Amino acid sequence: MQKRLVAELIPLLAVAVLVSPFCWGQVWAAEKLNYATAFKAAVSQQLPVEIALEKGLWRKQGLNVEHIPFRAGSRMGRAMAAGKIDIGTGNSPSIIQQITRGVPVIMIAATQEWSDWSIWVLPGGPVKRPADLKGRKMGISRIGGTSHAMARVAVKSLGIEKEVKIVAVGGTSARVAALKTGVIDAFPQALSSAAPMVEKGGIRRLMDLGKKLPQPWIDQVIVARMEFIRTNAELAKKAMRGILQAIAFIKANPEYAVKKVMSIKRYNRAAAELSLKGVVYSDDPVIKRAAVENVRGFLIDYGLIKAQEAPPVEKLFTNRLVR
Repeated sequence: MQKRLVAELIPLLAVAVLVSPFCWGQVWAAEKLNYATAFKAAVSQQLPVEIALEKGLWRKQGLNVEHIPFRAGSRMGRAMAAGKIDIGTGNSPSIIQQITRGVPVIMIAATQEWSDWSIWVLPGGPVKRPADLKGRKMGISRIGGTSHAMARVAVKSLGIEKEVKIVAVGGTSARVAALKTGVIDAFPQALSSAAPMVEKGGIRRLMDLGKKLPQPWIDQVIVARMEFIRTNAELAKKAMRGILQAIAFIKANPEYAVKKVMSIKRYNRAAAELSLKGVVYSDDPVIKRAAVENVRGFLIDYGLIKAQEAPPVEKLFTNRLVR
């Protein structure tokens, strides 16, 4: 009995020995990489990563990618400064501020040029029109972040900069809670993230800020550590290519994108469709110099970075990886 069992196992063991080197070769060929997103609540950032993972767009290029989502661009910036993250997606205003502070990163591809930020208020609250913001409080996530920049856009466009108090209250859920309890009277947020609350009638749009930004503009970008693209340019290209291929898939398959948002964000269909109205991905990943100049100038004009400390435009982006 035992002899017969051994005789039957020998061919199987032989096959395993022959096949295993190839299997192990495939495992070891996959390079481990962390891909970060700056804002966990941002559909525009999360969706391409989830699609790239689900469709194996990175795996086909020999990458074993783990998604690392952050709750704020500043947190992702600190992780990149510490060398813990090499590449990810973020907002250009936040990234340029980080570069100004010495974080050794550079923007390498455009993923979304149009900004879907707006100012939101309670439907039945005291703020009926933009002018009603005078003398009131506007909540942001933190001082110096993208939400701070957008709040400044709103009050400056209305000529009431000195008559609106901007206060840091935390992320989206914290801002909504502060709005409902009367701690603040309004807050800035991208439509793609605010969609569930809008769909339920919990908040309403007071001002569209995208139209008040200088054009051309650049909103979402792929950003990488300088040392990473210097020493691992091909790896950086593969990581970037996975995101760009995912964006192309999203554009070609809108219904699939809606269902994916419903799955990963647990939105109902109406909220998922509304959130995707705020996501307009770039047709071309090449970063426009004029757009970067506008964002840089915007940050200087609104006092978020100092002109004498802001790096020159050519130090903020490169297109050599997308060309």
